[in-house]
Amino acid sequence: MENQVRTSLESAPPALASHYARIQLLVDSYGEDLTAYQSSTAGPAPREAPRLDNAALEESLEQIRAWLTDTCQDRR
Repeated sequence: MENQVRTSLESAPPALASHYARIQLLVDSYGEDLTAYQSSTAGPAPREAPRLDNAALEESLEQIRAWLTDTCQDRR
């Protein structure tokens, strides 16, 4: 997933770059947290499993959808 997000960020129009960058940060942070969690479960008191910030992800995706709708809708 990280590679797909990175590819999307690299090819995104400038108007969408910040939204893809935010998604990339969310995915990278979640991956790092998940790796740390999996390493810590061998210890005596595992912490709560990490969660992807779905609200932040959806917010960024909504901005991308809105831009695509506004930009591409009349180009048929």
